[in-house]
Amino acid sequence: MRIRILLIGFLLSICSLLLNFTPLQQTYMLFVGVAIIGIPHGSIDHYLYMTNNKLSGSYIHFFKFLIQYIGIGLIYAALWWLNPVVALFIFIGISAFHFGELDTLNFDFKNKKYTYLVAFTYGLLFLLNLLLFNGKDVLPIIQSFPGISLTSTEMLQSSDLWIPIFPIISVIIFFVILLISLPKSEYFSKKTLTNLLFLVCLQGLIFSMPLILGFAFYFCAWHAVLSFHSILKHLEWQTKSPVFVLKKLVPTNFAAWLFLGSLMFYFKSDLNRLTAILFLGIAVLTAPHIGVISRMLQSQKMKV
Repeated sequence: MRIRILLIGFLLSICSLLLNFTPLQQTYMLFVGVAIIGIPHGSIDHYLYMTNNKLSGSYIHFFKFLIQYIGIGLIYAALWWLNPVVALFIFIGISAFHFGELDTLNFDFKNKKYTYLVAFTYGLLFLLNLLLFNGKDVLPIIQSFPGISLTSTEMLQSSDLWIPIFPIISVIIFFVILLISLPKSEYFSKKTLTNLLFLVCLQGLIFSMPLILGFAFYFCAWHAVLSFHSILKHLEWQTKSPVFVLKKLVPTNFAAWLFLGSLMFYFKSDLNRLTAILFLGIAVLTAPHIGVISRMLQSQKMKV
């Protein structure tokens, strides 16, 4: 599956070079991707919660899940209102771990501690490079977040100074952490080299595209699709019909689609604010989502 996704990314990169998509077109692509697969991959977290905790799925258990899930989301949303700069750094941190955990899942690390270390290191370096490499495009989006001031974005304003050296430092840091975390027998194993090749190709494709399009490809085509595949496997729904799965997704998806449609209508004249609010929505939903997904991924890794 990863090879097919990378081929899609290659075609998307070529189309981007030939057609030169505008920022508005890229944002619409991101919205469509989030609506089609980004939202659905988080819409069945309640089923994962029941499976992870070996619960029956009764109304009491579902209500308990809702209280925890919505409660975490509301607390994090309140933090955005109280201190958006701190909330933004937390978003980058939890997103780094969330993305890294899936992307490095197939490596055979010494133990769980090293699994978490590599996941966070990889994800953080990826996001920091993405932000710095696209500093001029990222800056107006971040400044469109409610409560973010110009002084909070000084590092991005001088991103040109970081571009030549930071990617090199990032690669060195990642490989040092990776070597520390892998058993020596895995250094040059086929599994390790294959996973590294996938990550190199993935990063090359993301950074060959404009910011929004590259993130849309990563989040929707790579992260969400691979997550959804893992979710279906965990729930033992691989053999279920698409209609069965869609029925499970409809209630939560419908509410999210209404939210997305409202955003696009209300902020259609302010592209940067529209993109910022979309990322803010993703941030609030990621906070409770990460715990459910992380437990699922770790249980799958233990079975390998």
